[in-house]
Amino acid sequence: MSKDYNYEIGYETLRKDWEVYKKQTPRGVTLVKGGNNIYLQFKTPNTRRSKYQCNCTFSIDGMIDAVRKAHRVANRLKSLNSETEFWQWYNKEIKQESQLADDQITFGEAIKKVEDDFWSKPSRTKRKRDKSNPSDLNSWDKTYGTFYRHLPKDKIINLDDIQKGLGNYTKGSRTYKYFVSAMKKLCRTNRQQSIFEALEDIDITQTIFTELQTTKSNPRKKSSNS
Repeated sequence: MSKDYNYEIGYETLRKDWEVYKKQTPRGVTLVKGGNNIYLQFKTPNTRRSKYQCNCTFSIDGMIDAVRKAHRVANRLKSLNSETEFWQWYNKEIKQESQLADDQITFGEAIKKVEDDFWSKPSRTKRKRDKSNPSDLNSWDKTYGTFYRHLPKDKIINLDDIQKGLGNYTKGSRTYKYFVSAMKKLCRTNRQQSIFEALEDIDITQTIFTELQTTKSNPRKKSSNS
């Protein structure tokens, strides 16, 4: 498997990344995995140590965001004056409950938000991304850009056009899975929950990759050209 950032999105790789990011949290706030989500675990003067939603999914981007939010929570707790004010702040800034989806956002506008988010975050090696760096440009293109080209930029974001784009890829292939991953990122960033949930139901198991691996392990079995 390639060591490039964009291709290391397999579950086993995420598990390894998870162990790394968990160690980057400040004292008093830890990360906890629950299903496909990440939670912040901490205590306040009037509550016992518990886990709380932080609007972060179990993904590379989600881990980076969760660590960032953990530091914000830790700093906020140090200057805590009122638990009521703290939880109001937490719901707005960490859970982001007040940020409602914009039903009129176009694919082009939605993609711009993902792109801004991508360039604002460090690379996998924690290096600041640079738009003049061919490696970073290639990373954006392989992870998101190549898949977003299938979307009609001037149309309001919708599931039908995403499904049409998915039709360009073979079910069970690596690119099929990566396309769905890129679309999930688009929906998470732009808070399109209903579309995100529909994408969650898509089976992205890499059956073609599994077949190729099985073929390699059995030299007597002839491989089929795809």
